[in-house]
Amino acid sequence: MKVLILSVTAGNGHNAAAKAAEEALKTRGAEVMVVDMFKYASKAYYDTVDKGYLLSTKYTPRYYGRLYSALEKKPALRRRIISMITTDLITNKFSLFIRDFGPDAVVCTHVFGAMVLDELKAKKKFDTPVISILTDYTFHPFWDDLPFIEYIVTGSPLMDRMASKKGIPGEKLLPFGIPVNPKFIKSICKTEARAKLGLDPHMFTVLYMSGSMGFGHITRNIRILDSMAEDMQIICVCGNNEKAYGKLKSMDLKKNILVYGFAENIDLFMDAADCAVTKPGGMTITECIHKKLPMIFCDAIPGQEVRNAEFFVNLGAAQMCSHHFCVDDAIYMLIHSPARQAQMREILGTIAPEDPAGRLSSFIENLCG
Repeated sequence: MKVLILSVTAGNGHNAAAKAAEEALKTRGAEVMVVDMFKYASKAYYDTVDKGYLLSTKYTPRYYGRLYSALEKKPALRRRIISMITTDLITNKFSLFIRDFGPDAVVCTHVFGAMVLDELKAKKKFDTPVISILTDYTFHPFWDDLPFIEYIVTGSPLMDRMASKKGIPGEKLLPFGIPVNPKFIKSICKTEARAKLGLDPHMFTVLYMSGSMGFGHITRNIRILDSMAEDMQIICVCGNNEKAYGKLKSMDLKKNILVYGFAENIDLFMDAADCAVTKPGGMTITECIHKKLPMIFCDAIPGQEVRNAEFFVNLGAAQMCSHHFCVDDAIYMLIHSPARQAQMREILGTIAPEDPAGRLSSFIENLCG
């Protein structure tokens, strides 16, 4: 069984899902190739998507949100962008690449990859089954216009109605859950996790994260939490935001606050925490689901992250910060409401999918068999 996985560098979640799917497929003996489609097809496209996404979401998030909303409302604009992405140069290059590799199935972890493959299928240049993975808890606007993609993996069966409203047939949906690294599915007790980090085993523990790039008001929010009268200890992960990391390391803080840059042991931090204050990125949310870790969302990027937040706030598994309900208000509410914490953990436990990467790899194996 040969499987091609197409990912795109635009945030870390797409590549993390690709890696989880790759490892699960390899355990079944599959030959797997993972390709960053824009990096392979065109350096100009790669730079445009990678840097354009990061710059727009960090420095002009309102404009990014407006574009996202416009794409939802204007089919002509979506089709124009699809035509810009699925140029003859890109589609022909991938057509040849796929023919040479000869996969039995193709997995996409970004809608841009699905666009290219949908165009190839429309031109009858490609008939291998495609399984696309949504790495958010919403259907991005372009899914309205990709009729030839056979399957879509979703994070939850609770998204089925969203699909129906967009005209996506139910038989296309595979509600397996977003593939995630197995280390997030396993857990150790809080006492053991805190001991490994040198933390008080009995104190309320907050995990503060802001995505791989360290977006948002990290230092301001940590100052706010540090000023609270309530006893707590904080694990703060700055990602690749070296400026925020340097500021926090030099700040005179009253509470016990562990400050990290880019960290590989987020699973341990989650095991140690009572709640996570985080941007509502799809992969981060998925990891918290498996850890049954109540979430407080802040600094959401307009577009898919706002819709992720709406999904989980309405589900009762998260809280959302705003100008009028700040991070300290949210933490205060959780600390003084153990029943609310327990309820959120229970809800997360009921929606946590069982072995999503394994279910996906099993489906692909049966599909190719």
